[in-house]
Amino acid sequence: MENLILENDIVCAEISPVGAELRRVFHKKRSDELIWSGDPAVWQGTAPILFPIVGRLRNGEYTYQGKSYTMQKHGFARSSVFSVVNQQAESVTLRLTDSEETRAMYPFSFVFDVMFRLIDDGVAIEYVVKNSGSETLLFTLGSHPGIALPQKLTEYSVIFDRPQTLDNYSLENELLTVRGVPYLKNENEIKLTPTLFDHDALIFKDVTCRKIQVKHLPSGRTVEMDTGGAPHLGIWAKPAAQYVCIEPWFSHDDPADTDGTIENKPGILSLAPEQIFSNVISIRSLA
Repeated sequence: MENLILENDIVCAEISPVGAELRRVFHKKRSDELIWSGDPAVWQGTAPILFPIVGRLRNGEYTYQGKSYTMQKHGFARSSVFSVVNQQAESVTLRLTDSEETRAMYPFSFVFDVMFRLIDDGVAIEYVVKNSGSETLLFTLGSHPGIALPQKLTEYSVIFDRPQTLDNYSLENELLTVRGVPYLKNENEIKLTPTLFDHDALIFKDVTCRKIQVKHLPSGRTVEMDTGGAPHLGIWAKPAAQYVCIEPWFSHDDPADTDGTIENKPGILSLAPEQIFSNVISIRSLA
């Protein structure tokens, strides 16, 4: 399936209809690939969208109104084919709606639009979720873009736009620990190392900033993500890989003390019939 291409004099972006996944953001004037290009031998994803859940469910399942459903990690949107609703030279809207297949694992009616548009030095992505059914829609949402690291890994830092005091929540037996471990104390920088992700992602709750930079310290090359105000954050890569994922989330993996119901999943969002939720993130080159 061919990628959709958006282009102007500064930026070229490519989006796959499979998963509405951003596959490329190329800054022409700086000749810079902003996101990871994907490699099946390392990680074949580039920027998967996490919907209608974020992270893992306990035993890969949840219950709703007394019935059990199974769903893969991060939900089904990332492997679903989206339809193109509207495409122009610098923008495109893709759509996923419920179907017999989705309702077998997620018994809700929805319309999920993902709108990409070129902005100065990058791309903005707007997520719009509409409850198209007659019952309350329960869902959550996350982004998973991999920022390319074309230079030596240890020369990069992840920099928050303001100091943070955050605990890191790790995964044990594929469930999130109930208590975090102090990680940042009024700090705004995480230096990348080959072993930083040996024990999977760094997972932070209640992050109070929305702009996060991946900066190459010797050259100043900087890619900035605006998280759209998502409250939680994952930072991840395969160990020693030449990318780092900056992942704004509205939820996270099931905690160890989960009761398994979707209604009680941390960070679950709800929409009444015909109600709409929207959120915008962006990825852009600063230098």
